[in-house]
Amino acid sequence: MSEREDDSMQVAWQAYRLARPGFHLAYYVAGKGPTILFLSGGPGDDHRYLRPVANPLTRSFHCVLFDQRGTGRSCLPEHNEIMLAISTFFEDIEALRAHLHLERLNLVGHSWGATLALLYCALHPEQVASIALIGLGPLSDEFAAVAAVNKIKPLTAREREELATLSALRRRSIEEGHLEVQRELHIRIATTLEARGMFSSPAGIERFQAFFPAHYNYDPHTATYINQQILPAITRLRLWEQLQGLKAAMLILYGYQDFEPITQAYLIKERIPHAQLCFLNECGHVPWLEQPEKFYEVVEHFLHTYAA
Repeated sequence: MSEREDDSMQVAWQAYRLARPGFHLAYYVAGKGPTILFLSGGPGDDHRYLRPVANPLTRSFHCVLFDQRGTGRSCLPEHNEIMLAISTFFEDIEALRAHLHLERLNLVGHSWGATLALLYCALHPEQVASIALIGLGPLSDEFAAVAAVNKIKPLTAREREELATLSALRRRSIEEGHLEVQRELHIRIATTLEARGMFSSPAGIERFQAFFPAHYNYDPHTATYINQQILPAITRLRLWEQLQGLKAAMLILYGYQDFEPITQAYLIKERIPHAQLCFLNECGHVPWLEQPEKFYEVVEHFLHTYAA
């Protein structure tokens, strides 16, 4: 067991709730130092898979994780386009910032969480001191198509057929309300076929297979609404235009073998010259599982330098 893994087992997270219109936002804190707010991916995954990521950082930082609305313990009375509008996710972050009495935020986002962090930063540039984007998701229809192709590239024709069949069964189980069946199918798909496109090595897949069932809690209803709104929201907010002039310190970290379109890092840097780019070789979409030492070296250096 590595030193980091040993440390991660000793962290005690404190749970809290913040009243929001119609529900309570669940959030969790540990550690002392400058506050770092983590945004989980999915969309539809709750905060739990980021706990092992944040655990080593609690030695130097006050780490805050939260269940985005509709996930984990941030339960909604109903799932609809009003309760899950993209704007409400920004409002939740703003409410949490005010509740924690923070003038500016230090954000760490993974995948969809990185997309959400970047959107929030573009809309609230004065409220962000630093932002670390890990495995940033697609920011246009074109890049979404690239990610979709990259994700199934390692699969054979037969495996792609199997993925299509299992995905159809998962959709049907959601529609029919068989959520336990949906969960079993989700774990099966994620840890076998989809994992092939997410990781660079068999060892990374094995670590993910051991890690996934206990740490990933996925809400399909939340994911359905958010996925329908992500790219239209980016278009509506004219994100690419709003990136120019952002002053927050920025780190963009991708694995070279990530299925997500890493070309986006260069396009963002064209608009934000001070953004720092980092690419890790032999690394896919979950760098803390495939390249933990390099990942923490880069992320900790960035946070120690810029987190206020």
